[in-house]
Amino acid sequence: MPRTILLHPHPISAARERLTSDHTLLSPNRAAAERLGRPYADLRSVAADRLPEGWRLASHLTRRQLLRAQVRRVWRSLRPEQARAWVEPSVVRVLRAGLTPDQLRAGQPEQRVQQLADVLEGYLEALRARGLNDPAEANWWAQADEPLQLLASGWARLNRDELRLLDTVSAEGSVVILPALDHSLFDANREAAAWLAEQEWTIEIEERSPGSLGATLSRDWLLPRGETAGGAEVTAWATPAAEAEGVLGRVKQLIVHDHVSPSQIVLVVRNEAEWAPLLASVARQVGVPVRLNHMVGLRETRLGAWLVAALGAVVDGLPYEATLRLLRTLWHGSSQAAEQQAEAKRNLPRGDAWAEYGAWPVLLNTPADDDPATAWLKWLDDLLQGARSLRSRDAREALAGAALERACAQAASEVGDATWSAKDCAAQLADWLDLLSVPAQPGRGGVALHTPLAMLGGEREYVFILGARDGAWPGEAKDDSFLDFIDREAINNTLGEARLETASAAGERESAVLWSTLCVPTRLLSVNYSTADRHELSRWWDPLALRSAPAVPLLASAPAWRRAALRLHEVAPDEALMAAREAWDVETRREGPEPPNAHDGVVGPGIPTPPAFSASSLRSLASCPFQWFAKYILRLGEDEELAPDPSALTKGTVFHDTLHLLLLAAARLGWTTVPARRAQLVAPSLEAVVGGQLGDDEAALAVAEARTAWRDARRAEAEAAGREWLDDDERGAPLTRLPNWPRLRAEWTASLQDAVRSDDFVLADHEPHEFEVAFTGFWSGFPIRGRLDRIDLINGELQLIDYKLGKTAPKAIKRPDWEAFDLQAAIYLQGFADPLARRVAGGHYLLANRKRSAWSAPDGEGPVQEFATWALARLNQGDYPVAPCSTPDPCQYCEYTAVCRRGPRLERKGSVVEDSE
Repeated sequence: MPRTILLHPHPISAARERLTSDHTLLSPNRAAAERLGRPYADLRSVAADRLPEGWRLASHLTRRQLLRAQVRRVWRSLRPEQARAWVEPSVVRVLRAGLTPDQLRAGQPEQRVQQLADVLEGYLEALRARGLNDPAEANWWAQADEPLQLLASGWARLNRDELRLLDTVSAEGSVVILPALDHSLFDANREAAAWLAEQEWTIEIEERSPGSLGATLSRDWLLPRGETAGGAEVTAWATPAAEAEGVLGRVKQLIVHDHVSPSQIVLVVRNEAEWAPLLASVARQVGVPVRLNHMVGLRETRLGAWLVAALGAVVDGLPYEATLRLLRTLWHGSSQAAEQQAEAKRNLPRGDAWAEYGAWPVLLNTPADDDPATAWLKWLDDLLQGARSLRSRDAREALAGAALERACAQAASEVGDATWSAKDCAAQLADWLDLLSVPAQPGRGGVALHTPLAMLGGEREYVFILGARDGAWPGEAKDDSFLDFIDREAINNTLGEARLETASAAGERESAVLWSTLCVPTRLLSVNYSTADRHELSRWWDPLALRSAPAVPLLASAPAWRRAALRLHEVAPDEALMAAREAWDVETRREGPEPPNAHDGVVGPGIPTPPAFSASSLRSLASCPFQWFAKYILRLGEDEELAPDPSALTKGTVFHDTLHLLLLAAARLGWTTVPARRAQLVAPSLEAVVGGQLGDDEAALAVAEARTAWRDARRAEAEAAGREWLDDDERGAPLTRLPNWPRLRAEWTASLQDAVRSDDFVLADHEPHEFEVAFTGFWSGFPIRGRLDRIDLINGELQLIDYKLGKTAPKAIKRPDWEAFDLQAAIYLQGFADPLARRVAGGHYLLANRKRSAWSAPDGEGPVQEFATWALARLNQGDYPVAPCSTPDPCQYCEYTAVCRRGPRLERKGSVVEDSE
């Protein structure tokens, strides 16, 4: 029997007719093989099994290493991994085209193409030296030791290397089926048939098309009749979420009411990764079994993320925070978990100290740097075995673990005598996590989610296409980042034949693949798109004249039923529905044009205010009334998180206390006005504040004496005020136990030394007199309280000092209601009264950039009284709307933006910002 190339308008029906028990079926995907009832086999597996004796395909690890070495040789100024990722797609494309480095170089003046040829030549030489082939060139190397009687069907078109492979391995009686109609879209398939005919294949052409829905649609798209095919429709939805809910609602109706098997329904999208999260979420609500078939990288699995964290913790010496997060995952479900975690939080262990808290021995006993790579691979395999709890009940995680175990075993056979460090091991793991992939949702059954490529040669009764909007269907032809379409055209012109795919050929291939999707349905083709962002249906569908179907939301899920019930007044009231309806009304008003009410800070009179106001609280009120309301009345705040670095508040407290203690010690030694001597006191003062160990040198002893005197004074102050006194050791774990303390200590010491070396820190004629001075009083009708960081004495007058961690002084608050002025400076200068009636001559901010910034008093009483009138009116009326000042921007670092939701909703209310009107 001759070998036959069959050109047919509907390949799936031809494959059913021609396939015999003697044929080995080759198909581009599992969907085509399952439809024909045969096991799945593709061209890649055939080529890999028929390489010349002694040759094998290179692994992912070897290919990356060899290619990285070549790009490092050619581009010494680029990072090897970035350069490899840049050039690898072009190397694969050239190998598939069967081009040699000399063919690339011929007649090509572009330096980029010459460099690609150099990389390719070195890469191939390195492969050949090891008896390896790149998988992209396997089709060219395959030999026909044992020809097979094949039937190849499902491809929209075949590349040159694929045709060569089929010709090489096909025995008599083989059949290759390609789609073809009287249209230019299939010129490439007719050329392929002509080439096979030159290799003594027989060409058969079938022009008759079966009467199935898929055959009709595929013919009508190429040769429009102007009529709508029965069973084909299009639906427009408001949003992608509504599109997903509507489509899955129809799918559920088919399964439940029409008893359609889920295996006969398929969802087709252009980009699985984009649609999968939304469809999976909606499917859980609706109760439709959707199977996600796309592949995800191991970095996206829980096991992959955990291994990255584990290697990072090991490289950093098992710091407290990172290791605790790591072990929490493994402690989950353990009866001792709570006790171990609580004990670890009390003692903040790091390094080998984790052995006492249930850490695995494999985490503590890592190989040393420059140990054999095989030792590191054995350690990594032990780590994988220990992490089995992460993948014991999850098929995807189990597959990820198995893939990594195979990678370890293969790497162990290839690394030879190489040595690794912990960073080398982490880099190797990163390579695997980027290269290896697993199915997003392993398993069988359910409604499958596929791309058009995955449905080539397949057939289903019901096909639902989502995202068929303009710009997404068809997709854009993607160019290589290195060898672009212009370079490919030039190479083809030099060779005198189209060996590399051009832009026009890429567009034709995309159209051929999408055309093949029209061959899939047998009963219904439902095309769906969303009109969000003013999108329309892609013009690609115009030839079909699809019937428009209404976008009727089917109540297929519990949330959909509940949303409908909330809008019905006749529903019997219950507590949950009443609360939901009330919340709905609140949010509707907040988002609507109505003026602000209590849910936007306008609460009305009667809300008690604080007994005294600090400068920071009045500044917050002036910046944005709602911010003040949320912070000081509602007392909202973010949840505390365990962070490796202390908060800004803690840092500020430590810096203030360190400078206070430093000046007390400097006064004892007579070093107050000597910058270099002051700098010597920074390190022991910081250690004393954070509970560290002090030395026995002169500076440390002076700091110790100053600390004792300061503690005694604070204790006496607390007892006089009737407060309980807690010594420093009883205030919780010291900062020295933080995992980042060595880094923080160095940074903070350098910053503080830089500050105290400045001549501005203590002026020559100033004497630091008092520290941390608390005061109360009245200022423009407000009861106030405050604390001065330092008071300097100069010629019998007082200079008030406030430390700031920033490099600029606080900006004056500006509103239309008053002229801009420094609110804190005004409160301190006018509200502080010295018990000894000494005159306050002025004040300064001491900034982190070693500069002083003098306080500027308001220009007359006008701005102060205008502010006081405005603020007192807000407090008396309970009027705290979202109204940020214009300068400075209080929203930049505000922690209440999720509550106030500043943005378009305020525009709808007609009062965006007071000062923008």
